[in-house]
Amino acid sequence: MLVFTLAFLYVHLVFHVYGCPDGFITHGTQCYHFSHDKEAYMIAQLVCEQMGATLAKIDTQAEGNFLSAQIHNVQTNGHHWIGLNDILEEGTWRWHTTGALLTSDVANWDTHEPNTSNPGLENCVVIKTDGKWGDDLCMASYPYICEMTDGETGIIG
Repeated sequence: MLVFTLAFLYVHLVFHVYGCPDGFITHGTQCYHFSHDKEAYMIAQLVCEQMGATLAKIDTQAEGNFLSAQIHNVQTNGHHWIGLNDILEEGTWRWHTTGALLTSDVANWDTHEPNTSNPGLENCVVIKTDGKWGDDLCMASYPYICEMTDGETGIIG
């Protein structure tokens, strides 16, 4: 048991001192994981939480540009879940991690988005390779972006 505890502490220290865990990409003070598997929005959030992260919260246009460039690099279908939704109140877009409202200086909706093609059902947000956002059905399966602050552990307990 002592060996396990020491190994856990060592791994925790390495992550804390040296940055992002394996499978995450560093950008500024944040670490990002770009999944290759596809999940529904809520399952994607749970998977991120198991890694010690959350679905990505975009705080600046520069961060959004970085994320869309990375999506382009991994060459997936171009849509990835981020942590934005209007599940609590239709048309009121909030970040899952903090409950904070989306601000207009960060919003990057695609033309005609968010839309009402499925009124009241498209409550979760994807980011596309061009950096534009769209609302979609939360039960749809897409790759996702997990985010954690550089130094947080990514150990699954």
